Amino acid sequence: MSWHKSFGVLLFAFALLRVTWRIINGWPKHTNAHPQYEMILAKVIHYVLIISMLLMPISGLITSGMGGHGIDLFGLEI
Repeated sequence: MSWHKSFGVLLFAFALLRVTWRIINGWPKHTNAHPQYEMILAKVIHYVLIISMLLMPISGLITSGMGGHGIDLFGLEI
């Protein structure tokens, strides 16, 4: 279980870097070859994926913390 939590903390750090990189560099440009509803749907799904990439590790950290267990990063308690 400690390996699971450790990799979860690392993935959360990488997800934060990914979201920061996406905000700094902007969103991908749409091609005009698609209908308008597809472009809107692609943007909505992109936001859902970005948000869920952050919410999944956060929910694990909260669950572990509220359950009385520490959050370990390869043997170091955070």
